Amino acid sequence: MISQRKRLIALIAIALLVDKAGAAESWEPAGIAFDQQGNLFVADHVSGQILKFAPDGTRSIFATEIQHPYGVAFDSDEEAFQKSLEFTRAVVEKQHWICLIDIEPLNGGKKTSFRYDHYPEVERVQMKNDATFARKKDKEWLKSDDWAETGTKVSSDKSDELDSLIEYPWVALNDTRSTKDPTQGAVVVRLIKREQDENIERLYYEEGRAKQTGFDYPQFIFSKQQKEPDEKALLEGWAGVMRSGDVRVHVNINYSYLFRINIQEATPTPGK
Repeated sequence: MISQRKRLIALIAIALLVDKAGAAESWEPAGIAFDQQGNLFVADHVSGQILKFAPDGTRSIFATEIQHPYGVAFDSDEEAFQKSLEFTRAVVEKQHWICLIDIEPLNGGKKTSFRYDHYPEVERVQMKNDATFARKKDKEWLKSDDWAETGTKVSSDKSDELDSLIEYPWVALNDTRSTKDPTQGAVVVRLIKREQDENIERLYYEEGRAKQTGFDYPQFIFSKQQKEPDEKALLEGWAGVMRSGDVRVHVNINYSYLFRINIQEATPTPGK
């Protein structure tokens, strides 16, 4: 429930917009939102600005050159989402990362499925037809069954193909956002579901837009121990639409991790 104070700020803000323009038709407030500090943000459809009003009434321009904004939204889920991605990237830098990827063209073309393994010092691609390729850090791709210890150098075309394939799991992990329809407004991350399975909790995020249509927006699945905060969740799945050249493809990725554990043997001292 919006407090009476916030209602008053909203009314003052709209009045200030009209007063500044000198004529109501020169401005078109298209949405308001409050952040956690009580600041009010107003999207103006005509000027393409987001105006910020502090609780004391101070007005400033928060953002400009937005093409006909239809609304403004602040989502507290965004911070936990970004911290979970950060946490996952830190794990991937040191551990064994396993990705199962399915790529299916929306026009009904051939489906591609493969497994991608990533260690800090070596990576491997296993195709569904059992062809296996590996590359050590800063080295060339080899057709290899032993993690690039031995193998045959692939052609430049095959190397380019493998480089393109392994971009898919990284695009999701690095959250490379591309927005081609400005009428949908800003990207907004929403926590849409929590799911508990014994001691594990899964968090389902949708990376949508402020003014959504029926588009298939990307969904991220994170998992964590129930006792851990949301920021300590690891990326477990991603599904959405990407582009492969001029072709739009639906991509589904399942992620898992194998952790290295250092075990030190201690020799007991006689008499202790």
